[in-house]
Amino acid sequence: KYGIKYRVFPIVFKSFSVKFCVSIIYPKKRMKTTTNFFGTPYIISRRTTVYSNEILFFEGDINYTWIHFKSGKQKIIARTLLFIEQKTNSENFIRINRKYLVNRKFIVEIGDDFVVLIDKTVLPISRRRKRAFLVGA
Repeated sequence: KYGIKYRVFPIVFKSFSVKFCVSIIYPKKRMKTTTNFFGTPYIISRRTTVYSNEILFFEGDINYTWIHFKSGKQKIIARTLLFIEQKTNSENFIRINRKYLVNRKFIVEIGDDFVVLIDKTVLPISRRRKRAFLVGA
């Protein structure tokens, strides 16, 4: 929450000099979450920052989550899908069942119980989330 910076001041007496150290506590700067060309940045973990325009969908697998990018690449992180859903604030993403969190921008077709993405991936919609999904989409 806070960062500490040190500043060294020299103190000079008649016969000797001493260096005096003062610590100053400053609040740490937070990264602004502004939307840019790549979309909204999401800091998933210390090493992983992803952008909304690059992600097709998240796939939950117990305590891990697979990130599927529109380039075809996949990445696994040690976070639950619920954590990812809370981080994304459901602006661009919608939970279609207990396993998938889909980016709304890349949905091409919505069927009765499935969703087709731009890379022709077919994902199922659960019965209980179908009404909320159709109203939200």
